[in-house]
Amino acid sequence: MNLRRLPAPEVVGRRESIARLGSTINDPDLYQNIEKALLNRRAFFFESADGFAVLKPYPDYMLVWVAISHHSNYRRGIHERYFTELEQLSRIAASPAIRFWTVRRGFSRICQNLGYESRRITHNDRPVTIWEKSL
Repeated sequence: MNLRRLPAPEVVGRRESIARLGSTINDPDLYQNIEKALLNRRAFFFESADGFAVLKPYPDYMLVWVAISHHSNYRRGIHERYFTELEQLSRIAASPAIRFWTVRRGFSRICQNLGYESRRITHNDRPVTIWEKSL
């Protein structure tokens, strides 16, 4: 995976992917909120050949605000490697936990196997699962 940190302006090239994600979670301002946080150094943009992620630190956890993989082949373990690298970045930042929200049910097996705990909420009138793992 080898995520590398990129400067905030680089996220512009991912606008369409982030906006598409925003529409699936009923958050049309997702891209603008991410861009603003990146420019104010409240979030950090990482990229690899396999995808990209935006991490936003909070006092009690690291939020994986966006994580998009360009691969859809779950059998190759790309998502597990992605999670492992995101967890490592969170540890480097001294976060006690890592958290992400998803509307995709397909992450259940992966997250459970990696030691994440879940809870269901409703956000913007959509059911969402919050996954969290202590580091």
